[in-house]
Amino acid sequence: MALYTVIIPFIHTAEGKLDSDPTDAAASHPCPYSFFGRNGIHTSSGYTWEIFSKEFGSTPDTATRFFMMSDPNKPNTADWNYLFKLIYWDTIKGDLINSQELANSIVDMCFNSGQHEASIIIQRCVMTPTDGIIGQHTVDAINGFPDQHQLYLNYQAGRCSYYHDLVENNPKYQVDLVGWLNRVENLNQFNALNNVHV
Repeated sequence: MALYTVIIPFIHTAEGKLDSDPTDAAASHPCPYSFFGRNGIHTSSGYTWEIFSKEFGSTPDTATRFFMMSDPNKPNTADWNYLFKLIYWDTIKGDLINSQELANSIVDMCFNSGQHEASIIIQRCVMTPTDGIIGQHTVDAINGFPDQHQLYLNYQAGRCSYYHDLVENNPKYQVDLVGWLNRVENLNQFNALNNVHV
């Protein structure tokens, strides 16, 4: 069975920064506390303040924990890891998926583009009903797929197709396309460097 701890370094590295971009959707719920004079921070290492404060509360102490998830030297990994497993890994039923490399890709897509899209892509790959929720039926189809590495490759290709389609339908995302595609390729490299196979 796949382990959620394997993919954490990859996603944390990809997401590990503070964000106060006022054009981001998360900007409507910024952290009410400043960080070394910086205001309006709404995201830390991929987690919005809205999500973080709902789980841990809104106090100066929890704000510090929120900011410290993006500390490059001593990041707050305890809260980050807890949220990752609760919100993303458990949502895709990662513990039940046999292939580590495939679970890595599904949960990375979930983190990057949401549960619905991550689930739809794998359901198309294994030809189960595309309801956008990974349940036991989809898990069984994933684990029963005859060539697990090919399924991983199919899923990675599905991610790329999704991003291209998104840009085609919404040209404003063109600026993000290279970064999204690089993330998919970077995951291939991460899996190879860490000997993550089926």
